[in-house]
Amino acid sequence: MAMSGVRFFAEVFPDQIPLICRDGLPDESVRDAILALGQLWATRHPHALASALADFAAYETSGLLEVRLDTWAVGALYNIATGIRVRRFVLPPQNGSPDIAFPGDGPLFEGEAQTNGLWRHNPFAKMANTRLRRAGLVLGPMVSAYRHMARAIKEGNVELPPMISPAPEKLAFDSCSPRQRHEADRIIGDAILHQCAGKAWSADEAAAVRLLIGYGMDPWIASALPNIWPDKETWPTDFDIEPWIDAGASNTAPMGRRLADLLEGHNLDPDLLLLGAVLRIPTYRRDLQFHFWLAAPDAGNEILKPGKSMSPFGRTLAGWLAGWSFAARPLESTSVHFTGSLVNYPNGDLDITPSDIWTECWGWKLDSKNNLRFLNKSGSIVAWHERWLGPDASHRSLRRQPMLNRWIARRDGFPPEVCELNTWNRRTDMESGLLSQPE
Repeated sequence: MAMSGVRFFAEVFPDQIPLICRDGLPDESVRDAILALGQLWATRHPHALASALADFAAYETSGLLEVRLDTWAVGALYNIATGIRVRRFVLPPQNGSPDIAFPGDGPLFEGEAQTNGLWRHNPFAKMANTRLRRAGLVLGPMVSAYRHMARAIKEGNVELPPMISPAPEKLAFDSCSPRQRHEADRIIGDAILHQCAGKAWSADEAAAVRLLIGYGMDPWIASALPNIWPDKETWPTDFDIEPWIDAGASNTAPMGRRLADLLEGHNLDPDLLLLGAVLRIPTYRRDLQFHFWLAAPDAGNEILKPGKSMSPFGRTLAGWLAGWSFAARPLESTSVHFTGSLVNYPNGDLDITPSDIWTECWGWKLDSKNNLRFLNKSGSIVAWHERWLGPDASHRSLRRQPMLNRWIARRDGFPPEVCELNTWNRRTDMESGLLSQPE
């Protein structure tokens, strides 16, 4: 709510953006929000932000790697918006100490995750290993980084967080997992800085590392409230869904068809095409999550794999640098990627992202004034993101809200040569997880 207020205050008074940044950046409790909003203003109000760039730059050379990269991203997006070449991200010099291997210098021993519904609390070691492994998709083998992290723990340089999930104030959909940030998390960035010391990452490498190591939030999602679903009668309630689940969750049952109508966008105008959607419906007993996407057939008009494409991040930064699909798995052509991002704020990033097909094959580009829209070569809006909050949301905790997130395109927004889209296959799936205690 606070981010929404600051964002829309700046819409009315853009000349106050530098003052907001200068006052907010020194305060650690709001710095994450200012770094995110700075990236939004970098493309939406670049000229208003210009005089504050030096304030951001002061945080690029010290502190957490996540903060350094988010600070760099503000300047990078500003350069893109104003037609200036994006500079590389320069890492600190090597300290000259030898890097000698010792037994046990490797990935940390991982404990078991705690699950509740579709949410999972990952222990610190699992999160740390995952973050370094993901960074390795861009940086290559992380042997030195694992060694540095293990030694920091052995030498008692960090205090590890408790294994038991705390009563969180800030939760996240972290690959179905809530977890709070802890002071010990800095050792992951320190390990990456140790391994890559003395280098300079290209703009795409720096953005990719930032996206892969997680934390942070997407400003366009975190600073805007979802719209209220307009037709309460079309949104199922707990007492509609639970009997349907107990009866076998048949797709052909009235409730199955009702959910399909909601997920697959049967309410859309015929001139529009649904590219992908995520529908979350929490009940008093369980978390339910439904996915919809389009999958390209192979040469024989057969689907290569039935599975959906997953991406480890859900931030619009990818649309400007690095790309949407560089870390997606599997690699088959799909209309969208579903995200499993690392520790963000609730409703703080995209649950579903575009794929590189949108820009490489369809010729669309992000709208600099609204990064949740795409434009064609003539500047017309051809696709956009919608975020809907279901009815009776007040009955659920913040991290368990009924939500529908989807990407929609105009059918006449595709290039004339893209006729094969008619042969793409519509795919859906459902995930369900029982709560440890009814809510």
